Amino acid sequence: MKTIFTYLLPVMISLFVSSFGNAQTSKSCGSCHKPVSSYAEVGDYCPHCHVRWGYENTTTKYVDNYSYDSYQSYSGIGFVTSNSNLRSYASKSAYVITVIPQYASVTILGKYGSWYHVRYGSGYSYNSSTGYVHSSLIDIL
Repeated sequence: MKTIFTYLLPVMISLFVSSFGNAQTSKSCGSCHKPVSSYAEVGDYCPHCHVRWGYENTTTKYVDNYSYDSYQSYSGIGFVTSNSNLRSYASKSAYVITVIPQYASVTILGKYGSWYHVRYGSGYSYNSSTGYVHSSLIDIL
């Protein structure tokens, strides 16, 4: 038993040391291909080229689905039939600029699909806001 232990102990130690000896440089960056720590995870940054690991081959692209080719200029005055959200663009998912109170008057600047492009507030002053309100919420005078 002592001879087996004496024989296996150096083999186990060499395997253990060799596995941990290469542990620090067993991975490489996908962008610069230089060695990095094996403890590196997706989301860490390469110390050589500063690219975020796991995102080397990705690009961020903004897609604007709201082309205003079908925008129709329009001039008129209307009022909102209920409290209405004035939105940054013609969509229910758009940012709400402000809430227009019921029966408030708005200046209609144009129409895009089923949305009116309106100015709410006093004329061209700094208090006025422009945005989009759904056409079902506006009555035109």
